[in-house]
Amino acid sequence: MAVRQMGMSKRVRRWAGIVLAVVVVVLIAGVVLSRSGGESFVAAFARHPSRMEYLSQDDPVTRELLEKHLPRVFLSPESYRPMDFYTEYLPNTHAYNESGELIATEVTRELLRQMQDSEASYLRFLGNPDSMLPPAPEAMSLTPTIYGRIYKDIVPGSERELLFLKYSLVFPLSGLPARIATWKHLAARVVGDPLDWHQLDIHGSIYVVLDAESHEPLAVMLSQHHNGRVFWPDDVPSWPGEDGVQVGYAAFSNEPHLISSDGRERWAPAAGDPSQVEFILGLTDSVPLTSGYDLVPGPRDGAVEVRPTLELLPHDDPLYTARMHLGERRTLWGVIPLFFMVGPPGVDFYTYPELRNLSDYMAFWNIDPEDSELLELYSEHHRSMSDLNAGPILAVQHRRLRAMIESSLVR
Repeated sequence: MAVRQMGMSKRVRRWAGIVLAVVVVVLIAGVVLSRSGGESFVAAFARHPSRMEYLSQDDPVTRELLEKHLPRVFLSPESYRPMDFYTEYLPNTHAYNESGELIATEVTRELLRQMQDSEASYLRFLGNPDSMLPPAPEAMSLTPTIYGRIYKDIVPGSERELLFLKYSLVFPLSGLPARIATWKHLAARVVGDPLDWHQLDIHGSIYVVLDAESHEPLAVMLSQHHNGRVFWPDDVPSWPGEDGVQVGYAAFSNEPHLISSDGRERWAPAAGDPSQVEFILGLTDSVPLTSGYDLVPGPRDGAVEVRPTLELLPHDDPLYTARMHLGERRTLWGVIPLFFMVGPPGVDFYTYPELRNLSDYMAFWNIDPEDSELLELYSEHHRSMSDLNAGPILAVQHRRLRAMIESSLVR
């Protein structure tokens, strides 16, 4: 009898866990990224005014700067490898229309350009973790490619212009952070594969920020899960233009982090909800609902350094400008849309519309972890993933960014 009761108890706990997982997933699925009365995220982003300029991809100076400040890229030895979007990802996809009907089994650059503005259309990548993870031969034979371009933006409230050298890698699949709570792992297993959470990972980008006049490096920015991080010279062990900033892409989640100064692997906060600022900055050990920890590779602990080929695509290339999903559009049991498991739109659609201009993005994420009043301002005006009032935060952070840039240039 006792043995049977123990068995029943285990089954009850298992089913309770599954029910809890389903409830959590449905609640998370109800979060809407757009806060504009039902308007889609990509439509809101495209509607928000951009003041940025692009440096010509054909200008030799563009390539010269991108080559000079090319980051050094380190990967976890057991994790995904970056690939070439047009020669390795796209040929291994099928294309589907808004109704989920298969429309092409051979997807070309020309077809992608024709489809790119159809927001509900999507690609489905035919690969899987078994073939995309080392030591599978297919994974090991991929061509690491890093896509570069340079944006120019003015710092609001001044005449100072900055150059943002943006470097983007293409990963075929994206998993969850390497360390999450057991019940979260259970919830993930209910609806998908923690190693294949969504197809195509292109929004984890590296920025090297230069003064537009002198071309002096000022800072490094990283776009992580849904948040940014800003690092100044004293924060960066390896500086752009010297040995190159060393960036480690986290195991399975492919999110960029600075390599630690001692070269060892480490655990770093990974927040699915960008409003969890204190967790992102490492100020609390309390792990929010949609968060965990990334495993950041270290050169002294077996990290693999790859030397990707720099490629400059046209400014209107669909890899950047596509409003469609460039990976599979997944749903819960074919019914509930799961925004956090769909393939992403193009590289350009990387943050809140209000932070589209890179000086604004830099100012917003340039957070002093020791400024309690500033943290309170974020808490008041960035209440959740879907509740951001950026204006009051930017009013303060623009002033702070101007002062820090002027201080860096004087130094």
